[in-house]
Amino acid sequence: MMRWILGLFLGLGTSGCTSSPTAPKVAGPVAGWHDAGLVLSPDDQSAGGVQWLAALDSQLLAVTASGKVFLGRQGSGHWDTIQSPSGAWISSLVVRDSFFYVGTRVAGQVWAFSPKSRKWTNLNIGGVDSMKTAALASFQGQTVAFLSRIYGWARPIYFGGGFPGQWSRIDAGWNDSEEATTALGVGNTLYATTYSHGLWKRSATDTAWKRVPDPVVPIMQGNGQFEPGTLTDPRSIAWYKNSLWVGHLIWHQIVHTSNGDSIWVPTSLDPGSGYTRLPSDVFSLYVWRERLFAGGQATSVPLVYVDGQGWRYLSQNWGKTDDGTRQACGVDITLAFAGIGDTLYAAGCGHVFKLPWSEVP
Repeated sequence: MMRWILGLFLGLGTSGCTSSPTAPKVAGPVAGWHDAGLVLSPDDQSAGGVQWLAALDSQLLAVTASGKVFLGRQGSGHWDTIQSPSGAWISSLVVRDSFFYVGTRVAGQVWAFSPKSRKWTNLNIGGVDSMKTAALASFQGQTVAFLSRIYGWARPIYFGGGFPGQWSRIDAGWNDSEEATTALGVGNTLYATTYSHGLWKRSATDTAWKRVPDPVVPIMQGNGQFEPGTLTDPRSIAWYKNSLWVGHLIWHQIVHTSNGDSIWVPTSLDPGSGYTRLPSDVFSLYVWRERLFAGGQATSVPLVYVDGQGWRYLSQNWGKTDDGTRQACGVDITLAFAGIGDTLYAAGCGHVFKLPWSEVP
C-alpha cells in the first residue's frame, strides 16, 4: 500500500524515547572495526547483544534479546532508547518504504515505526493472541508475517499490512508444525527458512507453499573424512548476483543455487584467509553495495564473499577496543548487519561494530 495511506494511521500510535549512554571515546583508533557507541548491559551482552539490526536512510534500529530498542544515526556514537510498542518484546524486524516493521512475541502483532515521527502504529492482524511473529518479509510492496503459536501447532502466515486490519492468510501447504526463522521476497517468489524442515517457497501465483529440495553437500565427519550430508536447518538467506544463498546451522555451510533452486553449490573460504572453516552456524547473510556478507557463531568474525576466490574473514580489530589493546567480545556470535553510506555495521560480540567501506576487500 502507498506510503501516504499508512501515514494516515501513524498519529494513532504510541511514541517515546529517552537518551542512552554512549561509549567513551578512545584515542588512537586502529584500522578495522570500531565500536559504534551502543552501550548494553552485561545481561544483554551475554544473551547475544543486538539480535536485530536494520538501516533506513541515515538511521539504524537495533533490538536486543530482552526487547530493548535503540535508534542510532550514521556518524554518531549516540543512541536513543525507544519505548517498544505497548512494552512488547520484539521477535522480528524488516524495513519497507519509510518504516521499520517489527513483529512482537506473545501478542503476535506487527507494528510500523516511523523514525521521523518516532511513533508506532499497530497494523492489527487480529485473532493472534498467544502467538509470536517469528519472521517478517517485504514482498511485492506488502508485509508478510509468519506467526507461531507459543503453545500448540498453529503457524498462520498473513500477507498485507498496508494499513491496520488489512491482512489475508497465505499458509496453505505450510508445515503446521514448523516455525519460520527468516524470510525473503525475491521478485515474484517468497522464500522462508524453518528450524528443521528446510527451505520453502511460494510464488505470487501459487496457491500453496512448496518445500525446496534440501542441499546434499560434503560434510566433515568426526573422523575427519567428508561424506554426503543433507542440510535441513537453514538459518539465513540472501539474493546475490541472481542466485539464492542460504546459510545453515551446525555444519559450517553456506550454499547457493542459480538453477531453479534444485542444484545447490557449497562455498568455501579463500585459501589465503588464514582460517580453516566457515562459522559453525550462519545466522546472517546480507547484501550491501553489491557485496555479500555473512555472520554467525563459532566464530563471530564477519565474512565477505570475494568473487572467484571465496569467503574472506574481516578480522581486523574485530571484537576489540578501538585502540586494539583489549578484547571487548562479550559473546562469540554475530546476528545481523546493516549498511549506510560508506559504513557497514555488524551486531556481534554483544556490541554493534562499524567498518568503513574502504576497508572491505
